[in-house]
Amino acid sequence: MKDAWRRVPCRLLLFSETQLPVCAPYASWQKGGVENVNRMLRRYFPKRTDFRDVSQREIDRVVDLINKKPRKILEYRSAYEVALEHGVVLGRGSL
Repeated sequence: MKDAWRRVPCRLLLFSETQLPVCAPYASWQKGGVENVNRMLRRYFPKRTDFRDVSQREIDRVVDLINKKPRKILEYRSAYEVALEHGVVLGRGSL
């Protein structure tokens, strides 16, 4: 199984009806989008942040900021705008 990760950069894990990408541990080049979001989150929550001390309201605020940030890869639209356009926005009041 260890060698399989070398042949396939990223796999889809079928979990019920949801597909989740599964990449090799410590292989950041396989998951550029995830690493980019992690970098954005680190601006607000540095490494070793104890999330037991962070309120859900603060987490929601940061997620809102990130989702509404224009991104070059989306032709300077926000992830929120693209999600609205495709009808995939979940029913969260803060968005």
